Amino acid sequence: MNKQLVFDQNKGSLKKDRISFFKLILGLLNSIFVSCLPPFRYFFDPIFRLIFDKKLSIAFFVMLSYLLLFQESQAQKAPYFPDYAIDKVTLDSIDRMVSDYDKEINDTTTTDRIKNWAAKRKWTKEIVSWVISSKKEPVFCPPPDVLHYPDWKEQEGKIMGKISVLTLDVFGAKATDTLRKTRNWLERAANTIHIQTQSSVVKRRYLLFEEGDKLNPDLIKDTERILRQLRAIGDARIYVKARQREDGTTSDTVDIEVITHDIWSLIPSAGASGISSGWIQLQERNLLGFGHNVEGELIYSPDSEQEFGHRAKFESAYLGNSFSVLSAEYWNTYERKSYNAALERGFLSPSMRWAGGVELGYRRWLALPLMENDTITPNFFYSYLLTDGWGAYSFPIKKKNLDGKGRSAIITAARFTNYYFLNRPEISADTNLLYQNHTQMLLSVGLTKRKYQRDYMIYGFGRTEDIPIGRRAVLTFGKSNTDLETRYYTGVELSKGIKTNKIGYVRASLALGSYMTTEKEFEQGVFESKFTYFTPLLCLRKWRLRQFLRGRFTKGINRFEREFTDINSSAGIWGIRDNQLRGTEVGFIGTESVFFTPWRFLDFQWAFFARADIGVATFGSSISQSPIFQGYNIGFRMYNERFSFHTLQIRFGFYTGFDDAPYYLQTVIDNVPRLRIEDFDIEKPDVIYFHKGNEGR
Repeated sequence: MNKQLVFDQNKGSLKKDRISFFKLILGLLNSIFVSCLPPFRYFFDPIFRLIFDKKLSIAFFVMLSYLLLFQESQAQKAPYFPDYAIDKVTLDSIDRMVSDYDKEINDTTTTDRIKNWAAKRKWTKEIVSWVISSKKEPVFCPPPDVLHYPDWKEQEGKIMGKISVLTLDVFGAKATDTLRKTRNWLERAANTIHIQTQSSVVKRRYLLFEEGDKLNPDLIKDTERILRQLRAIGDARIYVKARQREDGTTSDTVDIEVITHDIWSLIPSAGASGISSGWIQLQERNLLGFGHNVEGELIYSPDSEQEFGHRAKFESAYLGNSFSVLSAEYWNTYERKSYNAALERGFLSPSMRWAGGVELGYRRWLALPLMENDTITPNFFYSYLLTDGWGAYSFPIKKKNLDGKGRSAIITAARFTNYYFLNRPEISADTNLLYQNHTQMLLSVGLTKRKYQRDYMIYGFGRTEDIPIGRRAVLTFGKSNTDLETRYYTGVELSKGIKTNKIGYVRASLALGSYMTTEKEFEQGVFESKFTYFTPLLCLRKWRLRQFLRGRFTKGINRFEREFTDINSSAGIWGIRDNQLRGTEVGFIGTESVFFTPWRFLDFQWAFFARADIGVATFGSSISQSPIFQGYNIGFRMYNERFSFHTLQIRFGFYTGFDDAPYYLQTVIDNVPRLRIEDFDIEKPDVIYFHKGNEGR
């Protein structure tokens, strides 16, 4: 007879929550699948003609929705996912789950047979150990150690004693598993070649606290997040260790252990920009283990008047313990020549009281016609000197995150900017106004409230990601003196982000700003609204699914000639660039499904994706008169979290709505840069962004 335990599973309420959640997600998924049918027909014709007839296609998706909607699956807190539902947890049912789990782990699979065969020879064992993971790592959804920080309330206010820093090599141990070892000689050789981050650098430059300070949990969390933002560090953890007195009681002093995990920092890359043109680049993101970033690039353009071009960039690690960054960049191509140097410190933590920066530069650009078929507007060069300086101060409203809702502050800032043109076209009251000399002074005051939550599998493949949550309201005003007139600027920006376990993450923003002339006319104004949304991580056995939705609408108000914004590539219609996607009024909405697989090859993790984007763009005329541009992409991505280069992806794209052809088909191998969600900090005052001329984003 079964011995019933004292706890039962509330199956009814769990099923109800699960069904309502799947209904929300399926609405998004089905829209992607159905909308992607037309491009699929081009790729897989004539198979789809036989299989996905119009009526059969509808029936197929209805059946798929039914199966997914009523599937009995949920996020598990253990690595085992049972195939059956249990009304009541009994001793017998626990024994059955344990035995089935052991069977799942210990069954001889194809990979087990391959490893057993390879173990007979040393060289085959080394190769197979590199390709196939040595053990089945349990998959949690979500990992508790990723989402939640330890509770440091008991240690708060105690004196921090010894601070020790442990920096881990690229391969082998991780910040969450320091006992893990390298699997083969290739990983050990790579660790030997890699120059590890200096532990003294971490202790001197990257910590918001020092020995002798009182323990502040907020500063520990901020420090951990700042470490993860560094180019050369993939993950970080900070642990608080209690000291014991000789009599066995707990001391008022605690020790701090900081663990950082390096990622591979030397990145070679290359690309083609045409049949015979291309570039090659080498980047070192952790020079000699000190955290400095050095880049060099060689550009080859045989059809250009300058056949070879080059670029160099240096960006320092934080200088001392000031959290200031020194950078310098040099460009020399036919279309662009520039020299630039800057020193800047931002509000990396809500606890920081001041920020500021200064920038000096020279830039020369080649101005091209806005449209490729424009044979009347001539090309010309323009160049200018740039001087820019700003400073900001934070007045904290809540110094501590006592209620878990974030820390608030009022931030005031001032900025001085001067553009002095050395070479430009002729200026008149209605021509080439974009190239006026101008001096601008901006002031801003803003209210910000922010906190951060840890998550994973958003833009990464398993690394810890910090999600900003909070709100921001900024009022910016100032004065601009140009060659022809004096103008006054006013702008307002509002943004808010929330994250819940049931809904997911939502971030929305509104911005409106414009110059006003002495004749009380608006110039160079812009209205913009943006939103970003992604669902909680869905766990379908060992697969992981996350759904994304984003959109933007931008409208220029009395913009100057040659000014435009666009919805090219990452700014809108993903994966394509075309002059038709430019305008003074643009908008788009896009959705993406990402399926993270449990597969690994050479320690690279794989994910499949399907994406759909729809947008409009126009100059002057109503946006309702714009063609509807569409882009659909399917493909897969692969990424190794131990490297710092971009995610590699292979995608198949279908695009329509353009004048040149009824549709475009693309098969592309490219990469996805490491993305982050926009924070709610307030730094240097600025006008609301609107793309200008040929200067890139």
